[in-house]
Amino acid sequence: MSAGLIISIIIIAVSGYILFFPVTFKIDTDKNHYCLRLPGVFSLRVLKAETGWKMRYSIFLFRFSVPFFKPHKQLKKTDEKHPRTSAGFLKRRYGIDNLLFAINVIKAFRLRKLRLDIDTGDYPLNAQLIPAACYLSSDRVNLSVNFNDHNELYVILQSYLARIIYITIRHFMFNR
Repeated sequence: MSAGLIISIIIIAVSGYILFFPVTFKIDTDKNHYCLRLPGVFSLRVLKAETGWKMRYSIFLFRFSVPFFKPHKQLKKTDEKHPRTSAGFLKRRYGIDNLLFAINVIKAFRLRKLRLDIDTGDYPLNAQLIPAACYLSSDRVNLSVNFNDHNELYVILQSYLARIIYITIRHFMFNR
């Protein structure tokens, strides 16, 4: 009896950890690193390698690496014409309900850090953007303008898996 109770407590604790600990999404264009992770449970990283892009993922203690995009291969073009889709399919696929669902999922994420360093290539426009970038900068948001042809974006977004599941359930129960 006590072994079953201990196992059920462990399962409840792990599922609570998965649901209520933050999922972090990082984008770093300067180093070409893109990462989605739930600490201690899973991690998914996309990295630029010498031979193309590489995807590294880990689930609990197991780590895997897969090359998933090689730019040297040429895709064969087919001359087949695609059949026309019905208007109902397009309406369901790109309808207002799905757009609202996507907006709600995006709103579930919280911005933890944003660093944007831009260069438009136009000196007068860069000079006009400097006061706006200084005005909009804060603790979490760092906007800057440079004059040396360098663009960089670094974003950290966090959300909870429970919040995303709640939005999904609410969408499918009340919008169908």
